Amino acid sequence: MGTSQNLSGNKEKRGDLQTGFVLIELLIAITILALIVGLIYGTLSGAVRAAERREQDASIYRSARWPFFVMDKEMSAINGTMTGSSSSLIFLGEDATEFTGTAALPNDTLTFSVVSRRPMAVDTSQSDRIEISYGLEDGVFVRKVAPILSDGEASSGEIGANIVGLNFRYLDPADKTWTDSWDVRLKNKLPLAIEVSLYEKNPEEGKEPILFTSTFELLWGRS
Repeated sequence: MGTSQNLSGNKEKRGDLQTGFVLIELLIAITILALIVGLIYGTLSGAVRAAERREQDASIYRSARWPFFVMDKEMSAINGTMTGSSSSLIFLGEDATEFTGTAALPNDTLTFSVVSRRPMAVDTSQSDRIEISYGLEDGVFVRKVAPILSDGEASSGEIGANIVGLNFRYLDPADKTWTDSWDVRLKNKLPLAIEVSLYEKNPEEGKEPILFTSTFELLWGRS
């Protein structure tokens, strides 16, 4: 009888030990699984954030390319043969700064005339010369077009959004130095080149604006 009870008690103890080992193994397995899931989630989350950041950067660069494309096309049409004492050429670059809180950002404007063969309106008596202006209005890069010596209507349109700063510099053909403003009526000549800097709003709060710069050579500036 005593021997039978001892055997039964030993079996119960072994069963309890086995159950304890199973629970420990299960807890270890759950812990390992949780670690693996956490690692996979962290990796996927990082990959998603990196993809979103790449798309954001690509979007920023795309939005900056279009204004440069437009300016390159239109500045190449500036005709320097109209300079002189009786010149009707318009080329005026004005330097300005806008203060927003503690930040100071350039807020320049540029106005020039070009020859345009495309009519601005139907059934109007028009000159083939137009005046083009670039400037900022409430964080938008605006291009304005107005006819010269004709009754066509002026137009205005956006060529860049989220632009918080705009800076123009002009390369003087006389001494090859950069200057912040230019008036063809005073200098009687065009600059060799125009450097354009766009300050695009940073999508990350509190970060400095993103700077894009390009230089456009004026062929008539060498004449």
